[in-house]
Amino acid sequence: MTATITSYLTKVVKAIIILYIKFEQNWFINVSSRKLKNVEGEIQNLFIFQHPLYFMSLKEYFKKRDVKKSGEPSEKKSIAYSKKHIYVIHEHHASHLHWDLRLQMRGVLKSWAVPKQPPRAKNVKRLAIQVEDHPMSYANFEGEIKDGYGKGTVKIWDKGELKILEADKDKIEFELKGKKLLGKYVLIHAKMEGNEKNWLFFKV
Repeated sequence: MTATITSYLTKVVKAIIILYIKFEQNWFINVSSRKLKNVEGEIQNLFIFQHPLYFMSLKEYFKKRDVKKSGEPSEKKSIAYSKKHIYVIHEHHASHLHWDLRLQMRGVLKSWAVPKQPPRAKNVKRLAIQVEDHPMSYANFEGEIKDGYGKGTVKIWDKGELKILEADKDKIEFELKGKKLLGKYVLIHAKMEGNEKNWLFFKV
């Protein structure tokens, strides 16, 4: 019980610190309800992914690959909280062509493999299979994965600014501002066919 209370109080303190930092950075000048919602979403962004399924450590990333052989980024630490967040989508020519959706959350790139091209129009739903978190340095990675897991070529299909609007373990609502994807998108933890890794990705 004591450990649970301590954990909860730690989260509350962290949330207060983030709010204070944003206040100091004049984030609350001319506050609108939409801005408050964005702030709430970003605070949730820090704390909601407590289950291993939702917040995988970078240990899983290194467990699945030998970066010395694959040529992929070898950064081992997540980054500190930043005011602006990014997203990147990689076009990945591996054993099967797919697209890797990556959202900056909690200092890492939370990642989903999307078998079909990401939707640019509304009401087009795509399966998104959650995979291990990737380091932030992966946002600029392009080239060849030379060996092992995901072997093939990778190039940046789209990249831009990310704004988390709402987030919990079953739904992530966010806004993308990129060259190809622009507007509000949603990831729904639909668990199709009973698979915990299966999400739905679509524009709203």
